[in-house]
Amino acid sequence: MRKINLAAAALATVVPAFAANATDFVFNHNVFGAPAGYTLYDNFDDLTGQGKVSGGNFGFPTGDHPGESLSVPGDLTPYLAVYGGGTGNIDFAGVGDVRSFSFDYSTVDTYNTLTIHYTTGPDTVYTGTEILNGLPSGTTNGSITVNGDGRIITGLSLSTSANAFEVDNLSYSSMLAAVPEPASWALMLFGFGAVGSAMRSRRATVVRFA
Repeated sequence: MRKINLAAAALATVVPAFAANATDFVFNHNVFGAPAGYTLYDNFDDLTGQGKVSGGNFGFPTGDHPGESLSVPGDLTPYLAVYGGGTGNIDFAGVGDVRSFSFDYSTVDTYNTLTIHYTTGPDTVYTGTEILNGLPSGTTNGSITVNGDGRIITGLSLSTSANAFEVDNLSYSSMLAAVPEPASWALMLFGFGAVGSAMRSRRATVVRFA
């Protein structure tokens, strides 16, 4: 059964990257932690990391608090939660050139807003609705990797009109994350589909857990 669940999880992570205003988002459903090759900026577990966040109406809770915030699934350590009407600003100063960053998203909500700050030119702003529109229905928690539009990223701001915008394990890279071309996605999906078909032929009950 363990092998079947691992294969289903692998298939769930194959979520096509989608572009919004020349910025690529790659969302890995139910997969958490910094991507390979990325440097952890902070996991907000202690005062050092928590001190890197400015703004207002945010906190660093642990666990789930119904009506206030929800932790990243399976993570019992502190995380950053921006509450309704609040903003959490994070500055990448001192870490070198940043062109891509990633964080664990507790759950993508329509009322969340992600703003990316650059060394030159205007900021780019994305709502939770825009992000959700690029994801399969029901895909709301996991790690999200954000490629900038070629400019150097100086930081990001998390804001929300309602409780809450919860993130953890923020990491960064000086390189853009590789985003497969549509043809590559088709081949990958075909390959995973073949694996799934083979498994279903052995254990039909797997379909319910796909």
